[in-house]
Amino acid sequence: MINAPENSLENRYIKSMRFNRAPYTRNFLKHDELMKGAVIDVKMSDRPNKKREIETEDFSYSFSTEGK
Repeated sequence: MINAPENSLENRYIKSMRFNRAPYTRNFLKHDELMKGAVIDVKMSDRPNKKREIETEDFSYSFSTEGK
């Protein structure tokens, strides 16, 4: 289940996210985690949160720094 009650045309940016009640900073979700069942709570904003998804471990593999 995905909950994003503040979502609107203006609030199109993710301010914060929780995955099964735990803070979640990655910019991707793993298929196997979703298949187990999940509750995703998203707080939306009208401005991008530039402090989110900035750590190396938050990048998806395609955006990783491996081999660069």
